[in-house]
Amino acid sequence: MFNVKRQHLAIFILTSITLFFLWQLSVSFINETDGVPATPTSGTSYRWQNVAIGGGGYVTGLAIHPTEPNLIYIRTDVGGAYRWEQKEQKWMPLMEMFNLNNRSLFGIASLAIDRNHPDLVYVATGEYTNHRGKLATLLKSTNRGNSWQRINLPFKLGSNDEWRWNGEKLAVDPNDSNILYLGTRNDGLWKSADGAETWKNVANFPTKGTPDRGISFVTFDLQTGTIGHPTQTIYIGVAGSGVYRSRDSGKTWEKLNTGAAINPNRAAIASEGTLYVTFDNPGAIKKFQNNTWIDITPIKLNNFNAISVDPRHPNIVVASEFIFQSFNKIFRTIDGGQKWQELKYRKRSRVPWWSDYAWAVGISSLEIDPNNSQKIWYADGNGVWRTDEMNAFSPRWYSYVNGLEEIVNFTLKSQPETGALLQGSADIGGLRHQNLNSYPKSFMRPAKDHSISDIVSLDFSSKKNPNFVVAVGSRRWTEDADKGYGGYSVNNGKSWREFPRYPQGFRQSINGRVAVSATNDRHIVWVPESDVPYYSTNRGKTWQISRGAPSETTVSLWQWNQPLASDKVNGNKFYLYKDGQLYRSSDGGANWSVTVSDLPKLDMDWDNVAWSNIKAAPSLEGEVWASFNAMGLYRSSDSGNSFTKINNVQQAYMFAFGKNAPGKTNPTVFVYGRVQEIDGIFRSDDFGQNWIKIDVPGQAIGKDPKFIEGDKKIYGRVFVGTGGRGIYYGELVNSAVSRD
Repeated sequence: MFNVKRQHLAIFILTSITLFFLWQLSVSFINETDGVPATPTSGTSYRWQNVAIGGGGYVTGLAIHPTEPNLIYIRTDVGGAYRWEQKEQKWMPLMEMFNLNNRSLFGIASLAIDRNHPDLVYVATGEYTNHRGKLATLLKSTNRGNSWQRINLPFKLGSNDEWRWNGEKLAVDPNDSNILYLGTRNDGLWKSADGAETWKNVANFPTKGTPDRGISFVTFDLQTGTIGHPTQTIYIGVAGSGVYRSRDSGKTWEKLNTGAAINPNRAAIASEGTLYVTFDNPGAIKKFQNNTWIDITPIKLNNFNAISVDPRHPNIVVASEFIFQSFNKIFRTIDGGQKWQELKYRKRSRVPWWSDYAWAVGISSLEIDPNNSQKIWYADGNGVWRTDEMNAFSPRWYSYVNGLEEIVNFTLKSQPETGALLQGSADIGGLRHQNLNSYPKSFMRPAKDHSISDIVSLDFSSKKNPNFVVAVGSRRWTEDADKGYGGYSVNNGKSWREFPRYPQGFRQSINGRVAVSATNDRHIVWVPESDVPYYSTNRGKTWQISRGAPSETTVSLWQWNQPLASDKVNGNKFYLYKDGQLYRSSDGGANWSVTVSDLPKLDMDWDNVAWSNIKAAPSLEGEVWASFNAMGLYRSSDSGNSFTKINNVQQAYMFAFGKNAPGKTNPTVFVYGRVQEIDGIFRSDDFGQNWIKIDVPGQAIGKDPKFIEGDKKIYGRVFVGTGGRGIYYGELVNSAVSRD
C-alpha cells in the first residue's frame, strides 16, 4: 500500500513538472509573438528582405578579379558594395551588418581587389567632403566582404560628390600585397605599407589637384615588378594637372605632358605596358606608349570616362563617353586606337519599368571579362548591363540587377483593401507594388513628365475611398526643374491624372507634403515647399490659401520630416506641426489654430529636421501621434489637445501604424529607434505598453532609413524605405509572401 502511494506521488510530481515546463513554453511563445513583457523581446520570428524594385541607383564602379573567375564587385555612391554570386545570378549586398550610426559606410568612394589573394577586398568609404561628410573609413575584408575590419582615416572622401564616376583612387600593388595607395579629393596621395593597417601621406607627391576633385585614379604596371617586391611603375591621374608617373616604386614622381588634356578620368594598362587614359574638358582618349602620348580620340566629345583593355589582346580596347544622361556612346577598337567603331546594341532589360532612357545613363565603369573576351560589363546610373557576344554585329545587352536595390525612398503607402504598396522615391518617381517579390511593370505617373523626377508625398482617402490616392513631387530632371507637380489616382495608383491647376505659392508649388480628407475624396490639403498650406475641394481644379497656419514646415526636397496628417476618421480634421506647436484644422484646412505649444522643438539642421513626424492612427478619430527622434514618441487621443510621452521609447527616429493584431481593436505601432535602452526596430500590439524587437542579427537596415510604413492588410508586416538600399520589408515567418 505504501509503495502504491509512492508510485502515485511520483506520477503526480512528474506530471506537475511536465505541466510546468509546458506552461513555461507557452509563456515563451506568447512573449515572442504577442509582446506581453515590458522589456523588448527578440524578433527572431521575423524575416527581412528587399522589396523587388530593380536597381534605380548609381553604380559608380565595377571590378573583376583578374585570376578568379566570376569574382566581381560593384560600388555605389550611397548604397554600399555588392559581390556577384554566379550560382544565384544575383548581387549580394556587403554592408548589411552596419547600423544607423555607421550609415556613412554605405558611401563607397573606391574599391580595390588583391590580384594575388582573391579573398581580400578593400573599400574606401565616405559620402561627402563638405560639412555633411564624416572622416573617411577604410574597410578591409579577408573573406570577400562577408565581414570587415575598420581602419579610420584622417580625411574625407566624396562617394556622392561630383566626379564620383571617375576611376579607382584605391589600389593594391599587384606584386606586393602589403602596399596600397589611396588618392583623395583635397588631401593628396596616401600610402600604406602594412596591408592598410596604417597610412601616411606621400609628402613628395607634387600636387593635390583641383579642389574637391583631386586624384582621379591610381594604377600599377604589373610587368614592372616581381611577386614579393614593390611594382616599379605607378601612374596617378590628377584633375587639373594631368598624369604623373613613378618608375622607382614611389620614391620620385614625374609629370607626363598630356598637352591640353589635364583632367584625366580613368585609366587602363595593357598586358604589354601601354597606358590608356580618358579625359574631359576637352574630351580625349590618349595612350602612352614608348614614353610618348598618342591621341586616339574616336570622335569629338566633351567627356570620355570608362575604359578597359582586353587582358588577352592588348590592342582591343573599349571606352565610353560620359554624360549624366541616357545613351552614352560606347566605342571599340581592335588595333590600339587607330580605328574605332561605335557599338551597335540590342538592349534586353529584365526590369519592366525601365524605360528606353534607362540605357547607358552616365556610364561609370566598363570592363572586359579577363576570362572571356566576348563578355563585357558596364555600370551606370540605373545598375549593371552585360553582353556575352562582343563580336556580334549588334550584340545583345542584358540588365543584371537581381539583388541590387539602391533607390532613395521619400514616402510609402500601404493600401488596406488591395494590399498594394505605393512608393515615392528620388530620381525614379514612383512605383506600385502588387507583389513584393516581382519588379513593378511601370511607373506611377501623376504628371506627364515626371518619370525621371521625384515623388515626395502620398496619401489616400482612408475611410471614404482608399483607392483615391494623391501624390506631389518635383520635375527635377526636366526643363521645368523649378516647378513641382501633383496628381491623383482613382484606382489605387494604377493610372493617374495631373491636377488641373496649381496653387500660386512660393517656388510655384514644388514638393512639400499632401493629405486627403478621410471622408471626402475631393478634398485635398497641400503644403508646398517653403510655403503655407493650400486646400482644394475639387481635386485640384481650384486652390484656396489657408489661414492661421505657419509657413516653411518643409523647406527642402532632401528633407524627410512629415509635418502634415489627415485624421483617418473625421474628414474635416487635419494636423500640422512646426517648432514645438501642433496646429489643427477642423474645417478641411481652411483655418488652423494651435492646440499645444509644448511639444519638442527640433533645430532646423540637416541631422534633426528630417525626423519630426505627425501621423494619425487608422480607424480611431483624434488618435494622433508624433515622434521627435532622440526626444521620443508622443501620443494624443483627443485630436491634439494634449499629448503624453511614451516613456519606454527613448528614441523614435521614425514610427508607423500597421494592421491590428488578432483580437485587438487598436492598430499596431512600429518604431525605428531605441526602446528600453535597446536600439533596433520594434513592434507594439498594445499602443506602446509593451514592445517586441523585430530586427534580426546581421541585418541592421542602417543605410539612412527615411520612411517607415506598416502594412494595412497583413498583421506584423512593416516596410522601411532607405536612403540608398531600397525598401526592406519585415514580416512574421509564417506570413504570406505575396499579395492577393
